[in-house]
Amino acid sequence: MTEIREKVRQFLKRNRMDHESIDIRKECEVFLQDMQNGLNGVKDCLDMLPTYIPMTEDIPSDERVIVMDAGGTNFRVAVVYFDENKKPVIEDFTNHPMPGAGEEVGQDEFFRTVAEYLRPVIHKSNKIGFCFSYPTDILPNGDGKLIRFSKEIRVRDMIGQPVGAGILEALKKDQIDPIILQYTDWANGGAKNTPFTKLKVIGSIGGRKSLTELLSYGEKEGVSIFPTVKLLTSYSTRGIRASRDITRFLDNTKAVLPVFNLVTRQVDQFRQWLISPGFLPDYVSKVLSWAKRTGIENLAVDNAGVLLYGNYYRKKQLMRSDALPLFRKALDSLSKECNLLFSNANSYAYANASCITDLPAYGSGRRAVDYSVPFTQMVLENDVPYSMEAFNQNNTRSPEYYLLKAIETKSSLKWILTKEDEKEFTEAYLSKKFIMKPYFQTKFSRWKDRIGEYYREYNSFYQKVRNAEITSHELLEKDFVKVAYTNGVTVYLNYGTEKKTADGTVVDPLSYTIKELRGNEE
Repeated sequence: MTEIREKVRQFLKRNRMDHESIDIRKECEVFLQDMQNGLNGVKDCLDMLPTYIPMTEDIPSDERVIVMDAGGTNFRVAVVYFDENKKPVIEDFTNHPMPGAGEEVGQDEFFRTVAEYLRPVIHKSNKIGFCFSYPTDILPNGDGKLIRFSKEIRVRDMIGQPVGAGILEALKKDQIDPIILQYTDWANGGAKNTPFTKLKVIGSIGGRKSLTELLSYGEKEGVSIFPTVKLLTSYSTRGIRASRDITRFLDNTKAVLPVFNLVTRQVDQFRQWLISPGFLPDYVSKVLSWAKRTGIENLAVDNAGVLLYGNYYRKKQLMRSDALPLFRKALDSLSKECNLLFSNANSYAYANASCITDLPAYGSGRRAVDYSVPFTQMVLENDVPYSMEAFNQNNTRSPEYYLLKAIETKSSLKWILTKEDEKEFTEAYLSKKFIMKPYFQTKFSRWKDRIGEYYREYNSFYQKVRNAEITSHELLEKDFVKVAYTNGVTVYLNYGTEKKTADGTVVDPLSYTIKELRGNEE
């Protein structure tokens, strides 16, 4: 061993590569001069490129950041955070081939491959740190345009392209759709609302200033935030004319919204007044006025689009047929200025909808039917984005069942989330002053580590049928459904407790199988 080491040492010495031949001080001076030449713009020197990375803040503890390292052979991905002792903790580490190493690839394939590497951890943080080991012209926004590849990496049409923007665009293409957040009980008294003729943001969320900050944050993060307004109901007549702006029953008394209580089997008579259809056009103009001043471009309109009623006011009666044009006029005015989110809307509101939530994916159980077919979803698909009812609105189904129904009906997923535990709403449920919707396991901390998993699994299905439409929906036998799409994709869903087989396809209990056409064969 000693003889071999000596031979290696002599070889290095003859070629002036051993440490004794290196004048450290001289080489440091040469290196520093090369750096200075690079700063002065001299060609064939080190590329001295600004990073625009400030070091002005303390390192936060327990804040996870997605990190990437693009080397000459490997592309590494992980999630990193610093613990309370400022020691780095590495999670979810994976090592992948560097795209463009060994075989030339195109720009689109490069970005698509990186997005694929990121997908398993993309829900872990909204921050990404990227060590991109190639000459890049860094931009003030933190992105960078590639100057050239080295290390024998070959990617076509990449020179001058912003690397970060390309990766983000590839991620967007492979996602379901931007996140939609419906924000409820935020103004005019919260759950027990007053009319929205004027706007008063409740103090518990920080008032109008905090609302503006929330909307700005949503825009920055690509989240569409829809504050909810109740156009058709109010617990108060403040700001409106009770004699004319509240609709009337046949006996000419002011109308309240009847709510059937499934527990007591009685109609709860809360004093939740119904707004007159004749008042809606004027009402909407007032809503648009404060929405414009506040910078609100998205509105969830609660039960507008669901209810349709007349007004039996003695001086000017309106039948439902008379009220429908007034409802449509009000929604037309709103949708010209704002994106509208409806909840399980009727067909007269479809033309005004930017998205629709709470479409039923299964029957209520109060009708004698063999099976519920998603006719509404088949009408709306690829025209209006929609979601099914929130899973945690009740506790009768498992997450796996919920996911199967979303896939069967091609419906986006929905959750109701609260910061506090749902038990905090007990007093509100018992109140006889206003209606509180029942929630089940809504506390965000219960779901934050699971929602991403459900969305990713749904997305793996959705990308296969994103631009296709349902051509057939068939109940093969009890708890066994077959759904076919225009692009040749067929989905088999088993809701039962035993394996089931159809067309040579075996499906495990409470699971599904996707078959795709390959040429002329499946």
